[in-house]
Amino acid sequence: MEMLKAAALSACFLGIIFSVSEGINPSEKLSKQLRVIFSLILIMVTVPKFINSDLDLSELDPTGEKLKDYTEITQMLIDDRINENICDSLRSILNENGIEPVKISVVINNSSDGSISITEAQIELVSEKDRAAAQRIVSQAVGEGADVKIIVGGE
Repeated sequence: MEMLKAAALSACFLGIIFSVSEGINPSEKLSKQLRVIFSLILIMVTVPKFINSDLDLSELDPTGEKLKDYTEITQMLIDDRINENICDSLRSILNENGIEPVKISVVINNSSDGSISITEAQIELVSEKDRAAAQRIVSQAVGEGADVKIIVGGE
C-alpha cells in the first residue's frame, strides 16, 4: 500500500510541475516537447515502483467484506434518521393535540422491498390524564399492527 501511495505522490508532484511549466512556456512547439518529456519522466518514476516491488493487492478486499460493512453502516445511519423523523412527527402530532411527551421512541422495520413499517412506539408522558388520548392518537398515526405503549412518569 505504501508503494501505491508513493506512486500517487510522484504522479501528483509531476502533475503540478507539468501544469506550472505549461503556463511559462514560450511556444506551442516547446509545449509539446515538454509534454513528451514529462510523460516519459512520469512513466520512468511510477513504473519501476510497480516492477521492483511485491505488489500486495490483498488490502484491496476482493471479497467485498469492507463494502458489505459500509452498506451495513449506511443502512444503520438511514434507519437512525428515519427513526428520528418518525419520533419528531409523533411529537408534533401530540403537541398539536395539547399533549407534551417526555420521551418518544419507535422501532422500525425496513423491508428488502424498500417499505418501512413501525413495529413499536413507546411514549413517555408526565400526566396520567393524557394516556387515553395519546394512545388513540399514536395508534392512529402509526397504523394497525404496531404495538403502542404509553408510559406515565417512568412506570
